[in-house]
Amino acid sequence: MRPHTPEALFAGWPQGAAELASRLRAVVLESCPDATERVYRGWNIVGYSLDKHPTWHMFCYLGLSKGKVALGFNEGVVLPDPQKLLRGRAKRARSLLLKPDEPIHEAVHELVTAAYHYALFQREGRGG
Repeated sequence: MRPHTPEALFAGWPQGAAELASRLRAVVLESCPDATERVYRGWNIVGYSLDKHPTWHMFCYLGLSKGKVALGFNEGVVLPDPQKLLRGRAKRARSLLLKPDEPIHEAVHELVTAAYHYALFQREGRGG
């Protein structure tokens, strides 16, 4: 059976990656307390959006990629990234990959907060 909760999803990941994903999840929920959290079983990710419509206004997600945890941003191309943490070649999406033993730097918190605020801006009809 496929997982319905973030905890169940992360339980199927390697231990170090699961622990890091749980810490990143805490960063997202702390930075964006009114975010809607949803497991996308087909994509094997946890997505965070502004409202109950799961894919509209999704501003970030957590996934597993080659033993690393991906913190992805659907509108990453517009985010301030002075430390050049974000990677990607898609038109708008960007992500960063963290190894299980890497610390979560303040710049990660700032990216999550910026993504959240940009999604709010878009939802109000002034962006994108």
